[in-house]
Amino acid sequence: MKKCIVFFICFAASLLFQAAGQASARTEIEIKGLEAHPDIAGYLRSAVVEKHLNSESFSPLALRNDAQNALEARSYYAAQIDTREQEGRMILEIALNGPYTIGAIQITGSKEKPEHGLEKGEPLLAETVLASQNRIKNQILKSGCYYTLTIRHEVRLDHVNKSGDVTFIIHAGPSVSFGETVFEGAEDTDRSHLRRFIKYQKGECWRPEKLESTKTALLETGLLSTVEEKLPETVENDQQADVIFILKERAPVSVRLGASYYSDEGPGVSASWSHRNFSGSGEKLTTDLKASALVQTLGVDYTKPYFLADSQSLSLASSIGRTDSDAFEEFSLNSSAGLKRQFSSNWSGSAGIATEITEITDKNDKDSSDTFGLISIPGSLSFDNRDNILDARKGMFARASAEPFIDAFGEAPPFFKSRLTASTYFGLGGGKTAPVLALRGSVGGILGSSTQDIPATKRFYAGGGNSVRGFGYQEAGPFDNGDPAGGRSILETTAEIRFRITDSLGAVTFVDAGNVFNSAMPDFKGGLFVGAGAGIRYYTYFAPIRFDVAVPVNKRNGLDQSFQFYISIGQAF
Repeated sequence: MKKCIVFFICFAASLLFQAAGQASARTEIEIKGLEAHPDIAGYLRSAVVEKHLNSESFSPLALRNDAQNALEARSYYAAQIDTREQEGRMILEIALNGPYTIGAIQITGSKEKPEHGLEKGEPLLAETVLASQNRIKNQILKSGCYYTLTIRHEVRLDHVNKSGDVTFIIHAGPSVSFGETVFEGAEDTDRSHLRRFIKYQKGECWRPEKLESTKTALLETGLLSTVEEKLPETVENDQQADVIFILKERAPVSVRLGASYYSDEGPGVSASWSHRNFSGSGEKLTTDLKASALVQTLGVDYTKPYFLADSQSLSLASSIGRTDSDAFEEFSLNSSAGLKRQFSSNWSGSAGIATEITEITDKNDKDSSDTFGLISIPGSLSFDNRDNILDARKGMFARASAEPFIDAFGEAPPFFKSRLTASTYFGLGGGKTAPVLALRGSVGGILGSSTQDIPATKRFYAGGGNSVRGFGYQEAGPFDNGDPAGGRSILETTAEIRFRITDSLGAVTFVDAGNVFNSAMPDFKGGLFVGAGAGIRYYTYFAPIRFDVAVPVNKRNGLDQSFQFYISIGQAF
């Protein structure tokens, strides 16, 4: 294990030295002449200088051209720009001339008089003119059903008065409506299913944005690799335009493989096989295999979208599993059926019924073995507005779950289990490389039974790579007879700062705290177990690969290891 850590540290150090070497080899660029205009100087540094600092092949000519274009976009159309080398640095010398302002404003090619929003005498900014052009276009689109619509602008500069006359030129095609919609290709997909995603009706006023929305919705089904529209070249005024979508299907079957290594759990592998269009209407059939030294599971899941409602899906699942941890040994057969409802883009909920036949050997109770027939009604409510599920930089995720249990075999009294988990992310500055502060909290409780009467697999446990790092799997809590006892309630908190060193390399520092308690809600009688550490992130095109090392701050002698390390795909949360 020590050899693995030493190897990884050496590998990470080599990447850091390489990144530092690349940084030291960059050309230094200094801007002069803009001391009285710090806002323009800052704009040029972010828009132009940073680009050329990171360029593999530096060109003074390209630097001047980019600076000229950037200044013109900010209304400086006659700036004098020069580059020269001085004491190993590149000097970008700029003499501003302006700014230029807007002169006369004219709209041609349209009987309508849309509002352009420009004011004579205001700075002639490129972004302002383009925003005005989009404003005009949106007004005209709302007022008619134009099959084609093009808008462009011309600016005539007056260098004497430092102004520019702006003319918007409009060309509008015939007024038409949507006609028939036909799908070609993707023969294995049911046409009635595809029609769910059409965002317009036959005879409705022609709106190009509804055509684009339909294409986007078809691609977001995950069933198609390409969607192209075929439209008539010409359409007469007040006629209908038929739409043909030419579709290319994605390969319906995908296989995924994964691996992890946690020092407290050992190596782990996962494999899944999925068919994303099992019956022709987006039904998904998935089989999952997960295996580690502690847990082995094989599961099958069938999901049918648009079940009884457009925003609702049906899920049927079954699995067989075995777990052998320090707290218990379990062999289980599970099955469930549930409905998931998407209330909005951020809110979703689920409800269902689940059964579990499980044989549990409780290692805290003299290795006693019991067989339970658990029946439960799980329900949950979730909020998610993260920008990236696997590597969030902003947003929040929160999930509240509740699940009453009864034991059909009579071995355990009824109990009610609930949990609330939330995580939120804050970008500490602008840009892709800015640090991210990630916070996570989780609290849960079990009502209706004492800790000893609750099946060991349904108790709460803390500790491990996805809980309180630095402590072993399920070991951040009370022990009984030398094994984790679990509890009726749990509290976990995490604070993590994520840094981006290069496009592909990052680092994190973190503090975790948590414990489980015998009371129905956390009473803090046992205090909190605290772990702290740092890690490396290697960013791939789909998700970061993480390597974390953590130590227990309040280590228990003879019980806790000096450190734990974790290797897996994706952020810790």
